[in-house]
Amino acid sequence: MWRLGRGKPCKDAFDGTGANFIASTSELLGFKGGDYRLWSIGLTELIPEDWVPEHRATLVYVLRGQSVLLINKLRGHGKGKINAPGGKLEAGESAEACAIRELHEEVGLRVSSIRPSATLKFLDLENGFSLEGYVFIVDEFIGTPLGTPEADPFWCSLESIPYDSMWEDDRYWLPYVLAGETVLGEFLFENDKLKQWFIERTT
Repeated sequence: MWRLGRGKPCKDAFDGTGANFIASTSELLGFKGGDYRLWSIGLTELIPEDWVPEHRATLVYVLRGQSVLLINKLRGHGKGKINAPGGKLEAGESAEACAIRELHEEVGLRVSSIRPSATLKFLDLENGFSLEGYVFIVDEFIGTPLGTPEADPFWCSLESIPYDSMWEDDRYWLPYVLAGETVLGEFLFENDKLKQWFIERTT
């Protein structure tokens, strides 16, 4: 298990692949020779355990070979950004059921099973927005992605993820999820600008 976090995001340490990100960040923190035991820097969680988010939502990353399905978000929170299909949980709905429902509603795909990959906590200290997100991976599906009023889907190479057009935190946790890892993450924002973050790999 390792933990990784910074008071400010270190964009220069990231080149789009989880392994290189770990390696370059470990060098910045003083580790040499492939010693990536990042939990030893003594980080603690940013958000208290008794925190209750205002919203709970899902994201679903559909894989097809060396490509992943992304969307141009057309309305709602994050409008104008590139993201994955997903949405907020309805009353009494599980995260898994929400992910399956949203995937069909937003892009027309049907799935019978999904794999949990991340639990992410978000808190904006200025505008008060708070959300707990549940991320899932899908590699078997039925149908062809279709555009809807909420989303314009497109296949993207895993080598060309457009992080500059996505939420700022995505570049810090998504490479691990796409590589098959399972992670926990906490992210503090101020008016949609990322200020502090913490990631822990659980597999």
